[in-house]
Order: sequence, then structure tokens, then C-alpha cells
Amino acid sequence: MRVWTSIMILWLGLLLCGCGGNSKEGEDPKKQAGREETRKIRAADTVGYPGSAIANRLDKTLDRTDRRKEQIDQAGEDTDKN
Repeated sequence: MRVWTSIMILWLGLLLCGCGGNSKEGEDPKKQAGREETRKIRAADTVGYPGSAIANRLDKTLDRTDRRKEQIDQAGEDTDKN
């Protein structure tokens, strides 16, 4: 009976320790996870590939592409007004 109680207490302690959140308070959840397009790439870390590094580079490239597209769209709107 004593062994069973000790095992249950140990198991409960481990369970509670493992349930602690990994998120940092005050940080935007979108910044933690990156863009929607690169979330699957980040999972490559689990099999030994540098998924986070690849995803971060891809995020930056996609952000630059989005900014450039906005600049082109803005220039097109300015041209249409003239």
C-alpha cells in the first residue's frame, strides 16, 4: 500500500511539473509561432533538421515580399490617380 501511494504521489508530481506552460507572458503568440505558412517547417526540429532557423529565414523573406508587394500596389494606385 505504501509503495502504491509513493508511486501515485511521484506520478502526480511529475504530471504537474510537465504541465507548466512554455509561453512567455507579454509576448505576442503570433511572434512565438511565426507565420502560418512556416509552422510545419518548424516541426522539422523534431527530426533533427534546423526547422526553426529555416522558418525564421523564410518568415523574413515572406515579410519582405509582402512589403514589396504593398509598395508596388501603392505605386499602381498613385499612377491610376494621375
